[in-house]
Amino acid sequence: MKTTWLLTIGIATVCTALTESHAANGKPVTRRGTSVLHYTTQNDLVATENGSNVVGSLRLEFKEQGHSQKQSLRLYASGLETNSPYGLIAVVGDDTNAVRVADVSANTKGRLRVSYMSKGQGNGGKNPVPDALLPLTDVHSLGLENASTQTVAYAWIADAHRFHYLVKRNLTPEDTNGLAAGSISLIANHNRVHFRLLAGGLNATNDYHLALNSDIVSTVSTDTDGRVEIRDWPTNAPSVLDLRSLSILDGSSNVVLSTTLPR
Repeated sequence: MKTTWLLTIGIATVCTALTESHAANGKPVTRRGTSVLHYTTQNDLVATENGSNVVGSLRLEFKEQGHSQKQSLRLYASGLETNSPYGLIAVVGDDTNAVRVADVSANTKGRLRVSYMSKGQGNGGKNPVPDALLPLTDVHSLGLENASTQTVAYAWIADAHRFHYLVKRNLTPEDTNGLAAGSISLIANHNRVHFRLLAGGLNATNDYHLALNSDIVSTVSTDTDGRVEIRDWPTNAPSVLDLRSLSILDGSSNVVLSTTLPR
């Protein structure tokens, strides 16, 4: 029994090693740990003609690592009509129109403060983030409208004057039975972007394309082991906060590895 057990373990170990060798051809190209996403944005509110005296700020935060998740939203505004109702409006996901997601009110001094927080998959917290805003990484714009449904102030998240963005995860292979594998590390703020992509199990000495939001932004060649490493963030890349997808395409523009962004 002992001999059979050792033989079984030995065969399994050899098979695992061979699989990793073909996928990575040397150094690993995938992460062993859980994926990580840290996403924080800070915006000043932009007043409209219907709220020319409004000033304020907006802060969004999304943190996820493994099964741990936290989301929070803080909005402050002043210069509003005293003791008046307002609507919190948002542009979310693929929608191009703003929708009302919550009712809020200005106090006796014309000020308004909104604070939401959710833990886990949208649960937890005394004042959880409204379902219509989950996940916060899908929110493109937030604003306030008055009782006449006129927008008085707003903020576009992609215009954040300060932000912190960190993504570390493995890429998803298009062919789950194939050998292609890879990972990315993207760390960015309002001043700089640090990027690294590793991929292996690709065709040796072939051209592959990096596509962001489905647009090809650079072309690279694999080495003789079918590996590729990209460290330079393309100069023609879209704004980091506008990223929605990242893909590695083969020479025929077929998706080989991909991930959605921010999550």
